Amino acid sequence: MILQFKTRLTDLLVQIRPLAKQYPLEMLWIMLFSLPFLFFDLVDFKGGDLLRYWLFAPAFFVLSYLLNRYKPAYWFSALLVPLVLFWQLNNGLMPEDYLQDRRFWALQLLLLLCLLARGWAQENRTFITHFLQTTWNIAKALLIKAIVWLLFLALLGSIELLFNLELPFGRIMQRILPFTYFSVFPLFFLLFEQNKGAKPFDLGHFGRLLLDFVLSPALIIYSLLLYCYSARIILLGEMPQGQISYIVLPYLLCGLALKSVQLLQISPKWQGFYRIFALIALLPLALLWFAVYQRLSAYGLTEVRIYLLALVALTTLFIVLSLRTFNGQYRTFAGLIALTVILLGWVLNPAQIAFDNQLARFDRQLQQLDLLDEQGKIKALPDSVAQAGFSKQQRQDYHHLSAQARNLNWNYAQRGQINARYGQHFAELAGTSEGIKSQPAQQMHYSDYADVRAIALKQPYQTMLRGSYYLNARTVEEMQYRYRFAEHGVNFELDFNQAINQILLKNGFVLKTRYSEQELQALSDQFLVLQGENFLLLFSHFSLRYDEELGYVFAGARLKTVLQ
Repeated sequence: MILQFKTRLTDLLVQIRPLAKQYPLEMLWIMLFSLPFLFFDLVDFKGGDLLRYWLFAPAFFVLSYLLNRYKPAYWFSALLVPLVLFWQLNNGLMPEDYLQDRRFWALQLLLLLCLLARGWAQENRTFITHFLQTTWNIAKALLIKAIVWLLFLALLGSIELLFNLELPFGRIMQRILPFTYFSVFPLFFLLFEQNKGAKPFDLGHFGRLLLDFVLSPALIIYSLLLYCYSARIILLGEMPQGQISYIVLPYLLCGLALKSVQLLQISPKWQGFYRIFALIALLPLALLWFAVYQRLSAYGLTEVRIYLLALVALTTLFIVLSLRTFNGQYRTFAGLIALTVILLGWVLNPAQIAFDNQLARFDRQLQQLDLLDEQGKIKALPDSVAQAGFSKQQRQDYHHLSAQARNLNWNYAQRGQINARYGQHFAELAGTSEGIKSQPAQQMHYSDYADVRAIALKQPYQTMLRGSYYLNARTVEEMQYRYRFAEHGVNFELDFNQAINQILLKNGFVLKTRYSEQELQALSDQFLVLQGENFLLLFSHFSLRYDEELGYVFAGARLKTVLQ
């Protein structure tokens, strides 16, 4: 067994030795960025600030690998490493600054795309073969990295158990985990890439079964479902649901992916379906764009929606281009993706575009509700008495406006600009000032987590039951807001809405009227301690919500003590 292991290790070393000659810079980066972890605890040193010099290590490796065929550019790329490290040394940015910058992630995505499309073969079959084979090599290298890491973990655990030692697992793994990522993963990727041309890439028997008898039939069934859904909404005169985009976009992407994989089969099944898939996809594509239009009309742009919109646009373009066969269509599509990444990563600022869009929507809403003065500042907001006279539509508009203000207030970078533009009442509208407590409350939460509480009892009780019972609002609502309790000899029934109304009326409140948080807070003790005819309930949490038809209703509670 030892001899067999030695033979396997020798074979591995024999395969690794040529890598130094074929990929000298790549091997240099592997050693330069992995070995320091074995000698220094870089994760904890200076709070992990030194790790910023490792963030671009994958980019250096991929760039050198991509330029390996072009020796002048390949050797010139070695100068990029000290230049980038010098720039990082002087720019004062921390690791989190890079990780929160869209340009950093755009660079990683662009290099990954260039790696997968390396060679940019004009012939579609060659392009897809290389794309899938490189993806498979990355997956195998990641798997081996995970296995090596788990073996290290098992070895340390065995040593600790067998020799009764207490090893600093955390400190050791802080070195081993990044070491395996920066050494084992790229090293085995190079090994797999070196042997890539040894035999042609094939889906294998399992892959063909999966494609022909599982994935392709599922795609056809989804196509039928979408066409049946389209026929239904046409016959009933309904509008498509906005959530249909969650079904249609994955369907289209899977269809395009499976169509490309068909090129790897000598005699593919379902060839007729995939030949006309671009035509079949036109109706689902129309549904997708209608759903996108609905979401954007109702909620406007966000940074995530801009990225999804770009993905939908690329999918549409590729389907349109697929309506006819042309040379290099997959290469062209990869180029369009790269162009989109560059556009969204460096040319445009999706976060600023989304912010400007939401700000314009907020302005329009303020103007419609006549809440802007001559200087463009927000006027004094209506008090609870004025809002009590609002119509149902006015309440909804005001609630929507408040939600828009809260979303804008989440933008920390622009918060000062927003407050300066709209004045002091913006914070009140967004719910970030004390003034919000004077506004009508849509929800109200009472809490008391004290272990000991003095309560004046109006009658003696024989039984005390303590625990933590969560009362689900939806379950109570299904029972017409009546709650039945029967445990450990304690039995009672409570109509929550009736109890809420009794407390409100007893304190001079008018039913079906919204009150401010400040006004409702005065009732805290009465909602947290509910007394019935023969029982008393103590809550650690009690919530109300305002219903347009019923007024304040039960929204949830946590019961901690029952006396009966």
